[in-house]
Amino acid sequence: LAFQHLAMRNHSCQRTPWGTEKKVFIVESVAATATKKLKMTRRSAEMRRSQFAKWSWLIWRRLSS
Repeated sequence: LAFQHLAMRNHSCQRTPWGTEKKVFIVESVAATATKKLKMTRRSAEMRRSQFAKWSWLIWRRLSS
């Protein structure tokens, strides 16, 4: 009986760190996804801005010539 109780306690002790590890992993993955999305949106915004600058420059050249 004592051995069983010890085994159960050991199991719960082993399980707790894994649970916290999993939570940390989930939080980290969510943070990584968020930063990735931020970087992607920033990159797309930069691309859009450069494209807009290119097009406006082309239009300005057309109009001025």
